[in-house]
Amino acid sequence: MKKFTVLLTALLLLLTGCAPKEDGLFHQSLVEPFAQLIKYFASFFDGSYGMGIVLVTVCVRLVLMPMMLNATKRQKVMQGNMKLAQPEIKKLQDQIKVAKDEEEKARLSQELLKVYSKYNVNPLNMGCLPVIVQMPILMALYFAITDSKDIAAQSFLWFNLGSPESVGAVILIIQQYISNKLYN
Repeated sequence: MKKFTVLLTALLLLLTGCAPKEDGLFHQSLVEPFAQLIKYFASFFDGSYGMGIVLVTVCVRLVLMPMMLNATKRQKVMQGNMKLAQPEIKKLQDQIKVAKDEEEKARLSQELLKVYSKYNVNPLNMGCLPVIVQMPILMALYFAITDSKDIAAQSFLWFNLGSPESVGAVILIIQQYISNKLYN
């Protein structure tokens, strides 16, 4: 757990330096290449930066798909194991709640850990690695769109690429809700 906390703290400190400074490492290594890639793909569609963004997004999703599928598969296995272990876990949790002294609580907690181990369940394994990997990429894509004057000045469908769009956010929320309902 301590290693995870140290890793998370280091990651947060690294990402706090991810401001879109044109001479910064983040800008030079991620933002600028994404802007150039968007412009390159847009050249295939008569300068439609919207289509360039769509193609870059599809490419990023294809590259990240194996990792995301692996995380989803592990999560489904973990959910199945958790369903099998749930009766024993519930029983031990109820016993821990009514335990009178700390020694008994500690013994029951150890038994709970044995149940987790028996069913190969890790309650701390939440599968957030794909999200951690995607965040800098999505930030770079966002900054590539908003920082590039050429891209930000264009529109795609009814969206102005350089300004926030609340309709798009609502569509995204609805799409995520439907996707979660279909897969869960």
